[in-house]
Amino acid sequence: PLVAKTPDLTRLKLLKLLNLVRQDGDTRAIEDIFREEPKLAYNLLRLVNSVAVGARTKISNFSQAIAILGRRQLQRWLQLLFAWPHYTSS
Repeated sequence: PLVAKTPDLTRLKLLKLLNLVRQDGDTRAIEDIFREEPKLAYNLLRLVNSVAVGARTKISNFSQAIAILGRRQLQRWLQLLFAWPHYTSS
């Protein structure tokens, strides 16, 4: 018998976020999704505060993180997360 799988909500939010960024959506709408998903939020702030990004001061809010990272780099990062099956599975 087929068992209905419950939808992976993190993966759905990630897809919604990716679509918003690709369509140059409103920054507040993007921030709202990060607020709803602590795992994504944590990893975004970890990324922008890493040595690789090179921010001179600690970034602690999503609008700064999006601005420093840039939409194109944010899109690439989200695509990597979406392609990585272990990221969204519980």
